[in-house]
Amino acid sequence: MSHTELDLIVAELMFPVLVELAPTGNTIRYKEMADLIKSKNPNVAEISNITQRHIGRKLGTIWEFTKSQKCPHIGALVVNQSGECGSGISTIVSDLPKEREKIKNYDWSSVTLGFKSYISKAKIIKAESEEKVIKRTRDEAKECFISYWNKIKEESPVSKDDVLAVKEKIFQLVQNGLSAEEAFSQELIQILSKKQRNKPSDAYVYIGEYINSETGLPLFDQLKIGYTSNLENRAIALSGGVNGPLQFVMQYFWKFDSNIAYAIEQSLHGRFSKFRKNGEFFSNSSGLLAELTDDEITKKYGEFLIHSDYE
Repeated sequence: MSHTELDLIVAELMFPVLVELAPTGNTIRYKEMADLIKSKNPNVAEISNITQRHIGRKLGTIWEFTKSQKCPHIGALVVNQSGECGSGISTIVSDLPKEREKIKNYDWSSVTLGFKSYISKAKIIKAESEEKVIKRTRDEAKECFISYWNKIKEESPVSKDDVLAVKEKIFQLVQNGLSAEEAFSQELIQILSKKQRNKPSDAYVYIGEYINSETGLPLFDQLKIGYTSNLENRAIALSGGVNGPLQFVMQYFWKFDSNIAYAIEQSLHGRFSKFRKNGEFFSNSSGLLAELTDDEITKKYGEFLIHSDYE
């Protein structure tokens, strides 16, 4: 289901109202809900003109979340003037009294933070879907890729000749709007899949951050997306090789064949370039960078994934 900006705003404002209502076992009418969220949020200009007619679609956004969490559909508490649910909910929930009893007894505090993350991620995905793809001329694409290749050629798992063989494909991908990292990664995986390796080895794509070793608290609102063959040794190296107040900790990792891991790391650097702060460090994007990374890996590279500790 695609979401409008208003869908997400209204769903975000309705959810806490429904959570507060849930333990009472009561319902709320569309008009009451519209009037209530407007009165509670007078400074949110986007909802100043909403009426009961706008509420039903926004409940679909909430239903997507409750379905993903396998919890009762809290939207069943919203009813029309006749005291009935709209046709959308009626097709989802077969036994409304039973569903409302589940809603009344459910611990909604366990999913409230999850809903905030869900809405934040939906907003990010929506904004990305609306971004205009930047097309490049062949010369621009060529210059973009060569600049990138000169930075990573020493660490690349394939030779210059391997890259020259697919350079036109890479240029075309960059012309069509991909970053140099994403275009190279796409072709790199194709090259590696055709190469025979006698002794495959494992490596990791990881997300980590710097913390104060005494308090355990993050020092910066930045996360590193990296690649390594040894998580423990890499963390020690990034900590300066000493036990000091500055400590680098691995938060999550995804295990792949070593060369595939490198390709995926590069792809992720390109995918999240808009969040880049410096080098391999990225803004934590409303606390969702790890989740967005896991989504990207699952969607594009799940067939190569050996193991993940992301939960």
